[in-house]
Amino acid sequence: MEEIKSKVFQTKGFAVVADEVRKLAERSGKATKEIAELITNMQEGTSKAIRAMEEGTEKAEQGSGLAKNASNALQEIVKMVNETFRQVQSISAAAEQVSASSSEVVKAIDNVASITEENTASTEEISEGSTMVNDSVTGSCNK
Repeated sequence: MEEIKSKVFQTKGFAVVADEVRKLAERSGKATKEIAELITNMQEGTSKAIRAMEEGTEKAEQGSGLAKNASNALQEIVKMVNETFRQVQSISAAAEQVSASSSEVVKAIDNVASITEENTASTEEISEGSTMVNDSVTGSCNK
């Protein structure tokens, strides 16, 4: 009987060990599933982060392109403003020349008018002198 008790005790000991091994296996399986879920979540998070970085990079490249286009447009505007300024200066210089020429033309016209007045006065004097000569000649011939 002792032998049977010993066998029963061994069997009970084996059953206890087997039960602990089963519990340990269950916990290991559960831990493995949790680890697998964590890995899946990390992979999903990493994928989202990669997509966000790719989108951010694309947006940054687009923004850089827009900034370059804006810079080129501003440079073109500055060139046009400078050219317009040069043209305005040229027009202003031409206007000053026209103004100076106009003043000279006015002076010349005034001179012509003055000469014309002098000529008119001289012509009147000559006419009066001619009339007097004519009257003298006609008066001498009538006597």
